[in-house]
Amino acid sequence: VGFPDGTYSAPASCDELQAFWESHQTPADLRGGQCPERHEFTLKDGKWTEWYGERWSYSFFGDHVKMGDFTMRWTFDGRQVSFTEMEGGHPDDAVVWTLKPFVRVDPTP
Repeated sequence: VGFPDGTYSAPASCDELQAFWESHQTPADLRGGQCPERHEFTLKDGKWTEWYGERWSYSFFGDHVKMGDFTMRWTFDGRQVSFTEMEGGHPDDAVVWTLKPFVRVDPTP
């Protein structure tokens, strides 16, 4: 079932990224090349697309979502979705998905 279609955004400031990288002991070569970073995706008609065009296959099961080679727990409060408990994926995926909640900015009817 999952959370509703729409566009969700969680822009990351340089300070937020630096704090995440330090607290997670992220090696320098896995830290993003741009600062600040744009973290945004759209769910629409069964498609999960990141703002730059990458599409993910995904499936919801209970309060978890599987995307590609990783799984995350999700919560939705009616306005924003948060991802936690990430398993799998690449070390640099965690900063995108778990840094902070994604706010629904453009609901899709």
